[in-house]
Amino acid sequence: MDILIVDVESTCWDNDQEKGNQTSEIIEIGYTPIINGKAGKPGSIFIKPEYSKLSGFCTKLTSITSELLNEKGLTPKEGYQKLASIMNKFDTWGSWGFYDLNQIKRMFELYHINDFLPKKHINVRQLYAEKIYDSDDFKKAPNNPADAMHKVGLSFKGVNHRGSDDTFNIARIYEKLVGKKVKDVLKSVFKV
Repeated sequence: MDILIVDVESTCWDNDQEKGNQTSEIIEIGYTPIINGKAGKPGSIFIKPEYSKLSGFCTKLTSITSELLNEKGLTPKEGYQKLASIMNKFDTWGSWGFYDLNQIKRMFELYHINDFLPKKHINVRQLYAEKIYDSDDFKKAPNNPADAMHKVGLSFKGVNHRGSDDTFNIARIYEKLVGKKVKDVLKSVFKV
């Protein structure tokens, strides 16, 4: 099954005082296609926020700067049109948990954009919890995919909390989870 892995980075703050009355907005949508079971080339869509400012905390966490957004950022309408054109090629998409799904839907409301997400969504964090911990509680899996990789015999490539790098690594986790029997993966990692 071909799927598109998506990960978003949003404006964020160190504390409520710093946030004030600002609304968290997506500033990067990373994506990596999985075609015939293999992760493809990752990409990013940068979006200029309209209702919030990029904080120093957010830049430190994501490495996304105001200069980068000014240079490569699209307006929200342009950014989501680009995402729609990419997603229209897939019947299924996935993310690590539900944050990305919920945040994209919040942006649809904020910017008055019609929902174009494919109906089928795979929570890769849920799949990880089922395969690694034999649990249907996705919260048993690490919150950050970078912290989950060692259990499937992988190490993180790229910059953590960057959409394109996160999606590429989530796609690699997905490949391991569906491409091999997980017990074989665990044996190779832990010599069980």
